[in-house]
Amino acid sequence: ISRAFDQIQQYEFTVFPVIRTGDYYGLVSEMKLRRAVAADRGDHLVREIAEQVGTVFPQDTLAKAVLRMDRSKYRQLAVIASTEDRKLRGIVTMSDIARVQAKAVDDLDYSITPDRTSIQG
Repeated sequence: ISRAFDQIQQYEFTVFPVIRTGDYYGLVSEMKLRRAVAADRGDHLVREIAEQVGTVFPQDTLAKAVLRMDRSKYRQLAVIASTEDRKLRGIVTMSDIARVQAKAVDDLDYSITPDRTSIQG
């Protein structure tokens, strides 16, 4: 845990994937690592504190990702190849989804009227 905590200091991310024998295992937050180090658990394995959060596949919709995030306390999900092939392909965040949605709205040139009750486009 201490070594992992030291390694992540160079990044601005708050959640990191945990890989075990080449396959996605779970996610661990920077805060959880920090707390483990403070509790003198730095010599423990990261997988001991990793969270088994939901995953999505590359072909899943953003709506499915949002629903999975809503069911968990995390706003990040691991993207894995398949149920059988748990290789990490990436991480999707709620911020990623918000950016895509904002771009889609912008591309359609929709605008919200001042009374905010209707959309024109």
